[in-house]
Amino acid sequence: MPRRPRLPAASRRRQLLDVVLQTFARSGLDATTMDDIAGEAGVTKPLLYQHFKSKRALFLELLDDVVERIVGALTAAAETAEGPRQQVEAVCDAYFRFLIHNESAVRLLLDNTLPYDAELTEAMQPGR
Repeated sequence: MPRRPRLPAASRRRQLLDVVLQTFARSGLDATTMDDIAGEAGVTKPLLYQHFKSKRALFLELLDDVVERIVGALTAAAETAEGPRQQVEAVCDAYFRFLIHNESAVRLLLDNTLPYDAELTEAMQPGR
């Protein structure tokens, strides 16, 4: 496996989240292994475990990251609008732009192959 340059921890974590989003979106949570993720990211499995205690912890953090990005995009759109009608229009526009430009995030959120797990089920519920 080719070695990647050493990145600061926050940059490496961001890179890992970006890679795992693509991997989970393509293969699903159940079918993806930590070996798959490490290979796709070009890192060792021990390095992956330095950042995330388990595949489940990684999935939950990724889910939080995706939701935070969606909420951020919608909030920014609403804050720039001049009035209530413009806010609704801006938020709808931002929502659909997010869907169009973040296919992997949408696949993650709509993954119906997740194994039954009370914590994962709760994490996937709107307004948690």
